[in-house]
Amino acid sequence: MTNCANPESQPRPGRIITLTTDFGLRDSYVAAMKGVILSICHDANLVDLTHEIPSHDVFEGAVFLRDCAHLYPPGTVHLAVVDPGVGGTRGGICIKSRHYTFVGPDNGLLSLAANDDGVIEARSIENEDFLRNPASDTFHGRDIFAPVAAHALLGVPIERFGPEVTRFETLTPSEPECVSASMVQGEIVRIDRFGNLVTNIAREHLGQLGRSTVDADLSVEIEGRSINGIHTCYEDEPPGTLLALWGSSGALEVSINQGDAATTLGAQRHTVVRVSAGRQV
Repeated sequence: MTNCANPESQPRPGRIITLTTDFGLRDSYVAAMKGVILSICHDANLVDLTHEIPSHDVFEGAVFLRDCAHLYPPGTVHLAVVDPGVGGTRGGICIKSRHYTFVGPDNGLLSLAANDDGVIEARSIENEDFLRNPASDTFHGRDIFAPVAAHALLGVPIERFGPEVTRFETLTPSEPECVSASMVQGEIVRIDRFGNLVTNIAREHLGQLGRSTVDADLSVEIEGRSINGIHTCYEDEPPGTLLALWGSSGALEVSINQGDAATTLGAQRHTVVRVSAGRQV
């Protein structure tokens, strides 16, 4: 296995491996993955994106990775493991996109970020020369994905990891729909730790309303509650007040200033959200 003892194998300064998992930090799992990476490449710069993806929630992990991956320097290797099918029939995959390399299970986790960046090539991870031996049936993050990510950082060509795949598991996020001339309907796709409800509705979707609108003239309906206007920040309303605003990702969010909208409304992923032209009385 390649290591950093050879100066020619050293990564270029600033090269990064990011880690995204649902492992949490209580157990040894993340530490074990980092140990494997650093044993192969001592100078790897390891960046924890998060280890708090809800357990087994591949979609949440995919959305999180999509929202973060593009902010990192070109050449970054993104290692992600949310893997309820570990040891089963799902394969492992390494994807090269325009600016990044993605390594993880072939269960859709990598698909949103990789497709957004533009996929160039994808390879099934099968070459045992780049894996730990023996590989555990229940911890592919340590024994398969971590060593492959480290070797990818060292510049090992992606084709050496295994055969090319023309199709890999891809998630298809829901899209808002225009349900009338004056209404767009979407849904909650993510809930952050503050209880903010992130929807799949972006500004461009409001063009479907068929008329010129400004944020102040729109109304948002969720769980039987109506919110007049879309704001720019939480302080537009007093503490404890329900409001809608454009979040940092560009998506519409339903929030409570200094409160928890998810708990207050009893909302969850897939809860319907409607945006209408015209304020509610």
